[in-house]
Amino acid sequence: MKDYRVTDFDDIHCDFSRIDGTERPMLSLACSRDDGKTTGFLIRKALPAFRRGHPTILLFRNQVDVSESSIRYFANLMNKHVRPHIEGDVVGSSKTGLATFLVDKKPLFHCVPLGMKEYNLKKTAYENAEFALFDELEVNPQNKEKYLVNEYEKLLAFYDTQRKVCNTRFYFLTNMYSRVNPYWRAWGINPRHIELGCFLKGDYWAFEWRKMNPLLVEKLKKENKHWDEETSYGKMAFANRPPMDEGTHVGPMPNGYALSECFRYEGDTYGAYLTSDWTGSNPLYYFKRERDNSRRRVVYAFDFADLMCNAVIADRRERNHFAHIKRAIREQDYLCDSLETEFAFRSIFEYI
Repeated sequence: MKDYRVTDFDDIHCDFSRIDGTERPMLSLACSRDDGKTTGFLIRKALPAFRRGHPTILLFRNQVDVSESSIRYFANLMNKHVRPHIEGDVVGSSKTGLATFLVDKKPLFHCVPLGMKEYNLKKTAYENAEFALFDELEVNPQNKEKYLVNEYEKLLAFYDTQRKVCNTRFYFLTNMYSRVNPYWRAWGINPRHIELGCFLKGDYWAFEWRKMNPLLVEKLKKENKHWDEETSYGKMAFANRPPMDEGTHVGPMPNGYALSECFRYEGDTYGAYLTSDWTGSNPLYYFKRERDNSRRRVVYAFDFADLMCNAVIADRRERNHFAHIKRAIREQDYLCDSLETEFAFRSIFEYI
């Protein structure tokens, strides 16, 4: 193997020491666009692991995301700071989306799309893989991006299999689009506890929303003539403000609402309450999570995993019946009891 050396990499970009110190197997870090989270991971973790004979697993959301260009993108990031340049070959299966990037005939990256069949995820594992990286964890709904149905459960299908053969540590890196996503929700993180600079941890996970180093901010402002913290992109990329959480509709339920429909989404039941006040002084709908699932009424689901005794899969005719709810969400004529509920109805909006 060639002697790959880091030629230059400063210490003002993204730092993983805080979450690494927890020794948890699942680690998530959110930061600004130019904080160097991906490059920092590759230089400080993937490259040293490769030198020790340990490949890194790259997780992708969809099978179509695994391509030669997307894999070489990660190698090219490393090549900005590594000499000699890393060159390799991509081998894999177009049917499953699984691929491997070989450097000096040794695997640097194994690529796994969570969108492949769960049957295959449960039978996929790589020996000696020290790290797994899911880069760009959060989706941007403004660009019509979506999470997979039951995405976190699919991640667990692979995670459990991989951890049986190797104590791989999983890293989930993201820019902050919202305080709510299927991963942090599954970890039980309360969105109200997610603030810039926060550091949270549980039994098997740790999360940090990192503040950018002031020295790096000063440097980037001089170099980037497009630096503007007030644009939609700049709020996320530079100001570290989650754009999907601005103008959220969370508050207490006003008087005069009655339950209209119930929906089942990712294991929870949510109620859509319709107002009886048609003067327009209150939002048309109030959405809330239902704590009691024993109501004798139909609950509409959109995936077989959410079926229960009183739930049915919503068909096309019934989805047309929900047009008034969809219109209320589109026109932002609603309130919610929590950010989690608003996140759920943003997703339900795509099904109805």
